[in-house]
Amino acid sequence: MINGNIFLLWLAIPFAGAILAAALPRSLKSAAAFVSLAAALAMGVRLFSTESFVVSSSIASRLGASAVFAVDGFAFFMALTVLTVSLLIALYSHGYMAGADDLGEFYFLFLVFVGSMMGLVFSDHLVALYVFWELTAVCSWRLIGIRRQEKHLVAANQAFMITSVGAVAMLAGIALIYAATGTFSLAALRDYRVGTAASLLIIAGIFSKSAQLPLHLWLPDAGVAPTPVTALLHAAVLVKIGAYAFWRFFNASMTLDPAVASFVSIASVVTAIVAAAAAAKENDIKRILAYSTMSQLAYIIFAFSLNTVTAVAAGFIYIMAHSFAKAGLFLAAGVVEHTLGVKDIRRLGGLKKTMPYTDASFIICALSVAGIPPTVGFFAKYAVISAALDSHRFYSAVFLLAAAVMTMYYIFRFYRQVFTGEAGEAATSAREGSASMVFVVAVFGVISLALGLLIKFPTGILSRIL
Repeated sequence: MINGNIFLLWLAIPFAGAILAAALPRSLKSAAAFVSLAAALAMGVRLFSTESFVVSSSIASRLGASAVFAVDGFAFFMALTVLTVSLLIALYSHGYMAGADDLGEFYFLFLVFVGSMMGLVFSDHLVALYVFWELTAVCSWRLIGIRRQEKHLVAANQAFMITSVGAVAMLAGIALIYAATGTFSLAALRDYRVGTAASLLIIAGIFSKSAQLPLHLWLPDAGVAPTPVTALLHAAVLVKIGAYAFWRFFNASMTLDPAVASFVSIASVVTAIVAAAAAAKENDIKRILAYSTMSQLAYIIFAFSLNTVTAVAAGFIYIMAHSFAKAGLFLAAGVVEHTLGVKDIRRLGGLKKTMPYTDASFIICALSVAGIPPTVGFFAKYAVISAALDSHRFYSAVFLLAAAVMTMYYIFRFYRQVFTGEAGEAATSAREGSASMVFVVAVFGVISLALGLLIKFPTGILSRIL
């Protein structure tokens, strides 16, 4: 049994770390971020290891927190995945952001972002979920434009406007649900069949956050932000909470009309194909990975739209696999950009010789995103496509398989252009990145491989909580 006070304390750790990071001297800001995330991860693992996810009566319960938050295994799975990725990104940021004038603001927003995610995934109240949803939007807006350069500010404002349109749509959907049921409690709404209008409005909000067609334009342009920000947006927090919210709304609580669920399935398959095609044509390293993120998120939303036990498990395995592998790819791209100041893959090449550790780590993460065994990405793609076949979605499975082949193409095109062949004009002065940055990329590569070799570990956890 989980003590309610300890649980609330755990949720507060990132917010406390944000205040410390803003208040402490410059030399201690990154340490405050790292220590707070490490403490949150350690406490989260300890709470997750309890035999029961029931929260005990406590001061927290008397304050009404029990009506706002619900503890379940899927929320823990999501929170621990994101905390692990965020902790490693914080370590990477120590090298990448060294010398930045906006260090205090960066770490403050970073930690509030992570804390808002934790609040969102455990929310059992529609209003609380929406508040945390909007907090992540504000943090991402500020983080994308943190350098205050015109191009960055334009991208930040675009992201904020598109996700805000989605947020307003979601709020309208929540209002319709309340008008029909008289409650904001997701627990009380369990098995409630959502009306078509309300469900489509909420899905619009989810699509805007997860950058699904046609509400995707903000994500590729957000690549102007510092690499730790793009990794946090694309791999760890922002786009994933859209997919998670879909599960929380329409799998764990309410149910969708079959026609609406079919619409989501079709839209996600189209996004997977179109975004993969866009990635194959891009030459900017971050935009390639951004379109890749759109495509990979579509697999997760597709899995959740099927709403079967195997599909839900596949969706969460995919969240975990993509979080680690895509973070590794973004941070490896950041090492290249930070070292050479170049994002056009046509000006690079031959970096395998001068950046061997980054190269090796990139390969493993790339194999996982491409779905090549024995990485965890292979098992994730296999699980989603198998779930499609089990649900008699043959054509969807074929198109998702085609998107997987396209993923292999653009990922290995990226690798060939950047790391192999003759050195390009911008690569002649290349050198390996800082030790802390390269180490983090290597850790993501090791995790992506280890989780594939030990696939029974994550699947065993999911079996426990299903």
